[in-house]
Amino acid sequence: MFKKIYIASIFLLFGLTSCWKEKQHFVARKGVLDLSNEKKIELLRLKGEFFFAWQKEFSPKEILRSQTFLPLPTEWNKKGYPPQGFATYSLLIKLPRGSKDLGLELPNVATAYRLWFNDSLYTSMGNFATSADSSVASYQKNIIKIPNQFLVNNTLQITLQISNYEHFRGGIYYPMYLGAWQEVYRKNKKIHDFELFIMGALVFMAVFHSILYFFLSRRQSNHDSLYLAIICLLVVLRTSLLSVGSQYWREIFPNSSFELMMRTEFFSAYALPLAILLFLDALLPGVLSRKAFRIAVIMAVAMLLLAFLPIPTYLHTILIYYLVIYALYILEIYACIKAKRKGVKEAYLILLAFLMPLVFSFLEILHHQGIILFNYANITSLGMLLFLFFQSFVISYRIARAYARAAYLSKNLEREVLKRTRELEEQKEELTQSNAALENAKNEIERTRENILSSIRYAQRIQNAILPSEKYMSKFLKEHFIFYQPRDVVSGDFYWFQGDENCFYIAVADCTGHGVPGAIMATMANISLDYAFFRKEHQNLGELLTIFDRGLVKLLHKNVQPDEEPTQDGLVIAFCKINMKTLELQYVSASTPVYIVRNDVLIELSFDRHIIGGMSREAKDFVEQSFQLEKGDMLYLFSDGYQDQFGGEKKKKLGYRKFKELLQKAALMKIDEQKIFLEKEFNEWKGNFSQIDDVLVIGIKIE
Repeated sequence: MFKKIYIASIFLLFGLTSCWKEKQHFVARKGVLDLSNEKKIELLRLKGEFFFAWQKEFSPKEILRSQTFLPLPTEWNKKGYPPQGFATYSLLIKLPRGSKDLGLELPNVATAYRLWFNDSLYTSMGNFATSADSSVASYQKNIIKIPNQFLVNNTLQITLQISNYEHFRGGIYYPMYLGAWQEVYRKNKKIHDFELFIMGALVFMAVFHSILYFFLSRRQSNHDSLYLAIICLLVVLRTSLLSVGSQYWREIFPNSSFELMMRTEFFSAYALPLAILLFLDALLPGVLSRKAFRIAVIMAVAMLLLAFLPIPTYLHTILIYYLVIYALYILEIYACIKAKRKGVKEAYLILLAFLMPLVFSFLEILHHQGIILFNYANITSLGMLLFLFFQSFVISYRIARAYARAAYLSKNLEREVLKRTRELEEQKEELTQSNAALENAKNEIERTRENILSSIRYAQRIQNAILPSEKYMSKFLKEHFIFYQPRDVVSGDFYWFQGDENCFYIAVADCTGHGVPGAIMATMANISLDYAFFRKEHQNLGELLTIFDRGLVKLLHKNVQPDEEPTQDGLVIAFCKINMKTLELQYVSASTPVYIVRNDVLIELSFDRHIIGGMSREAKDFVEQSFQLEKGDMLYLFSDGYQDQFGGEKKKKLGYRKFKELLQKAALMKIDEQKIFLEKEFNEWKGNFSQIDDVLVIGIKIE
């Protein structure tokens, strides 16, 4: 699949970078551009020799006497002049007869100018000055509809008085365009709409990956989604500022200064290498050696710090920036190749993603040098969009693969365990004939057992990572305890928690089975409950459990054929929402009670008789109920493992009656003593009996 995507992406790359060749072959000669023999002007890139006067503030008439010419577009410091200073440019255009309704696209000019049409001063940008003390820089392009009064003689003189004391490039280094106003407007409208699409897509990606990080990846200590969201926002920021684009920043912050815009643009660009490097390390952990990674991080951080130097200083660091970023790109490509050799299936796609900004930035350099021309000048942003798209695909693929893996384990793990057990029994019988062979078999069994236990312990770490942390719950629950004691290493019971400043949600669930099958069922249910909760399609807790039930039933019956017996797996759950200001308890309970102890009196809240999942494919309706809590109340949520435990002198179950009595006693104690008390009573009751089920009891003191 990845090879097909790779090949399709190559064709996409060629399609997106298709370049246009100029239809016009008009070049200004010695300050004059002759279009008089043309029928009309569509859209013309102004290039060739312009009248030029260095360190002269010439009027339109005076500049025509100059014998110096400068080819445009190019900065004047490439022609032997210092970058700081001022100059006058002019171009005399002989227009087709009857020309009218023309437009001029004036790019970002370093860094202040006055624009003249014929002998009239038409507009200015920044404050043109003959000394640095009185100069005020500007940073924006300008689209001008030329008044027809300047076209009556079929001749148009465009004169620019330009000063620059802030930038390392001086003059006009991006192309100017002249043409019919509708064509000029249409060209910029296309760029405007295209950049809006790019930024909108990137903002959507940033929001999506932020949600993915805070509700899924963060629990697994995986930060790739967070770094990808940061990259998206940095690209949006840079795209909104680039002078070759529409400069959306100006529409939102019209009074932004030259220094603010330059610093923001360069900060967003210089922060990208560090963000991409951190993303690569999170996406392909362990591929790069720690030494190489630390060196790369130091280089990226050093580049970021350059953006805080004075503007005239750090503008000269662009060459260093290109060298560093291309070195990092090479490192990232090397990491992708190394990951492919290690068996990472999606490494080809990750490699293609990193090639996108590399290739597109190189094409942008060729465009600005005038070697090849593209419909859109901000080509690097397009490359970053494709980079982020492919990386989003990789992350989505990994999540989908994890879900598929969980479903596969749920269906096949029991079968694999039985198969391995039979194999070991057969091997044991055969090896009893020889002491030496028996010793070898014993060692093999011990190794296999250790591998299984290691896998189960690893599964325990995964399961614990999915459960809400004590630190997170303590932000919202000052007084609470959790008595969580699985029968085996992993558990079929789980608890779930979400909170905000006004309320919190908590659930305790008991899944079918225990051990590995129960743990897989609990993991699937936990993820399904997350999915149902964050879809925001429910109006109350009853609808939430109905959505949760439908989703879990669909998942459990996904591969069940019509002639097969449906699975009976499911769970019981108590789901509560508590408003911390009003102390109102809203709850819905599926086949398990909720207890409240108030003033030594135990109150049992009613519950629905349905379970979540099970054989039934029909939709179940769960009813949300409410109960007014009071300060000092103790709320208890639990599975049935505590009360079903065999023990005591009569070797019988502990039962709900004794369990209620224990909770009434515990409610009189401090919260940290309650857990110790319940754990002690449980172990004393169990005695020498084996624990028969997973145990989970949560107590919350209402304050």
